[in-house]
Amino acid sequence: QLAPPASTGIANAAPASPAPTPTAPESPPPAAGTVVAGLAPPPLPRPDFRAAAAAVMATPCSLITPTVADDTITLTGFVRGGEEGSLRRTLAEFNVPGEAVRFRLRTFEGPYCRALDIVRPYLARGERASVRGAVLGTQPLAKGELLRLNVGMPDYPSRLNVSYLMSSGDAVQLVGEQAEAPGAQVRLGDPRQGFPGWEVDEPYGTDMLLMVASERPLFPQRRPAVEKLDSFLPALADALTEAQARGRVSVQVVPVDTAAKR
Repeated sequence: QLAPPASTGIANAAPASPAPTPTAPESPPPAAGTVVAGLAPPPLPRPDFRAAAAAVMATPCSLITPTVADDTITLTGFVRGGEEGSLRRTLAEFNVPGEAVRFRLRTFEGPYCRALDIVRPYLARGERASVRGAVLGTQPLAKGELLRLNVGMPDYPSRLNVSYLMSSGDAVQLVGEQAEAPGAQVRLGDPRQGFPGWEVDEPYGTDMLLMVASERPLFPQRRPAVEKLDSFLPALADALTEAQARGRVSVQVVPVDTAAKR
């Protein structure tokens, strides 16, 4: 058996205090975004579709028309290849979810960024007050085929200029200062006596048709039949500024794909 404990020699000694109970360390606050039991997560910011639409229209090297309806945004037009990621980031900045975006964009390659930046403020937006155009036939247009166009004029008397910007860095003037009546439907490019038509040839790739309708003549002097974009584009920028100061003006740009054969 065990021997009884020895006497301490102290009468009426107080019992020993119990050892302190260890305390658990304080828990760190929950991380941001953690759902705490009994607390609802903060609501996500509402998408700002209108602000997002304005922002994507300013995307470099593009011509984009956004349409906002209900809780979706549809992007129509064209953009240089590789810019799609930039577009998605822009939309995300305005809290627009990916499933709310409808892309109706085509991509292109070519030396057209400066041209698109110049004409963007004049881009045809309204149906009746703007020039409208389309390429006839199936693209890509093959070597030897003819470029033919349907052009709808705005609802005011105007002059039509049509330029063809090529991947080679050249600008070809197809139509210069052609007077048209309000709302006229114009067919261009059909062969006739003395005019064989605009035949597709190399270099192949993506070209751009530039259609301008202005109340007053666009250029003070007739442009060369063929010139470099480096000389044509500054003249175009000045001409559009002057044309808008003196009346109404609208622009449409139409990509044209060409190939050696279908």
